Amino acid sequence: MEYDQDWQRKYKDMISTPSRALAHVQPGQRVFIGTGCGEPVQLVSAMTKRAGSLANVELVQLITKGNAPYAEKRYAECFTINSFYIG
Repeated sequence: MEYDQDWQRKYKDMISTPSRALAHVQPGQRVFIGTGCGEPVQLVSAMTKRAGSLANVELVQLITKGNAPYAEKRYAECFTINSFYIG
C-alpha cells in the first residue's frame, strides 16, 4: 500500500469535536466505550457533562483503566453500565 501524502485533505471532513460526535447519542441508546488504553477519554468526559440530556443510555465496556465518572451514583438515571471489569 502506498503512502498517500494528501490524506489530511481527504479526511478533513471526518474530523469532529467530542460535542459534535456526541450529538448523535440519544436517550435509550447503547454506546460501546473503547477498552483499556483505547478508551476515548475526551468523549467519555464530554458524554458525562451531557448526562442531564441523556436517560437510559447503556454503556458497554470490557475494562476501564482510568476514571469512570459515568459510574458515579448521581448518574444512575442517565447511564446503565455493562462491564466485565471496573477498576
